[in-house]
Amino acid sequence: LHTAGVLGFDEVVSLDIAGGLPSGANVTFSNTDVTPGDTVDLALDLNNVTEEGDFDVAVRGVSAGGDTLVRIIRLHLVSNNFST
Repeated sequence: LHTAGVLGFDEVVSLDIAGGLPSGANVTFSNTDVTPGDTVDLALDLNNVTEEGDFDVAVRGVSAGGDTLVRIIRLHLVSNNFST
């Protein structure tokens, strides 16, 4: 994820997942507290997910001043068990 400030915004922003993950999914951020201009890696571990379908994962950023921004990452999951 690439971050940027607009109109001089330079506060620390805390990142998290606000919802939308399929059951069994795990998410890690390389850093959850970022300043505008930072790049953050977001890793999704879907090894324990058995559901198929579309999932809208909400990535939320909250600044110290209370401003909140949410961006959606859409996942389209299909079965990868080809042993049957």
